[in-house]
Order: sequence, then C-alpha cells, then structure tokens
Amino acid sequence: MNLVPHVLEGEILAPGETVTVRAKRQPFVHEFETFEMPAGVTIAEIVAFAVDEHRIARLGAWVRVSIGDHVIPMENWARVRAKPGVQVSLVAVPRKGAVRSVLKAVVTVVAVIAAVILTPLIAPALGLTSALGIGIVKGAIVAGVSAVGNLAINALVPVSTARLANQYAGAGQGSDLDR
Repeated sequence: MNLVPHVLEGEILAPGETVTVRAKRQPFVHEFETFEMPAGVTIAEIVAFAVDEHRIARLGAWVRVSIGDHVIPMENWARVRAKPGVQVSLVAVPRKGAVRSVLKAVVTVVAVIAAVILTPLIAPALGLTSALGIGIVKGAIVAGVSAVGNLAINALVPVSTARLANQYAGAGQGSDLDR
C-alpha cells in the first residue's frame, strides 16, 4: 500500500486574474485593439472570442498567435493556456493571394493616373479634340497600362496551378441555370 498521497501538478488561479490580449485586426493596418480575457483560457478560446466579437479576421486560420516572443502553432492552440499577467498577441496575416490583390489595386490606380496625365498630351497629337476622342484615348491608356501591369504581376506572382484547377473544375458541366 502506497502511503504517499498523489501530488497534483498545476496552478491555482485567483478569481479575477486576467490575460491581456492585443489584436491586430487587419494585415495592412497598424491598429491594435486591447481587451482582457480570464486567465487559464486556451489560445483557441481566445481566438474564437476575438473572431466572434469581430475583433480579428473572420477566419481564425489566418491569425498568428504569440505569447511574448513565442509563436504558438495552430495545432497547439487547444492545448496552450494563458497564465495570469501574460500578453497574448493576435495578428491577422495576409491570406494567399493578398499580395496579388494589393498589386492589382496599385496597377489600377497607376493606370487611372497615367490616363489623366497622358491624355492631354496624346489626344491633341493624334488630332482628337472631341469628348469622344479624348474618352477613347483615356480608355486605351487605362487598358494598356492595366494589361502591362497585370502581365508584370503574373510574372512576379504566378497564379498557382491548384487555384486554376479549382477554378475550372466544373467547366463544361453546365451551371444550375442550365438544368
């Protein structure tokens, strides 16, 4: 018979002990929101709360979580509990394709600016002074700059073949409207 009592390992949390959570909601905006959570909750519970309260991106999979300098991998979120007094950081990270989207927005802005600047120079040189002629020149400049910009984006950030395969997976089967 073992007379030594079983020793429990753990930590007793006092009522009201909290964890500070700093949440960065959007990947490209440097704004943080700070809120408190009860100490002892799991990282998964913290992320779920932040997502439910719209304090961070809607999909928890696109969140980087760290406690101090230690990044917590997603597969450990349900096992890691935040101790009292620590600061948990939730940072929304760009999803796949985010760089491509930002570059496309930049190309669009550049195309419009180029059209505004170049149209007064090109239209008179071509003998086009009517509103229709100027509109055609503006449209051609926007189309040309957009085409060149998108070709450059595709060269810098190629579209993944898996993405293309998913996009065209149902091609030829007809849509719901055909049935």
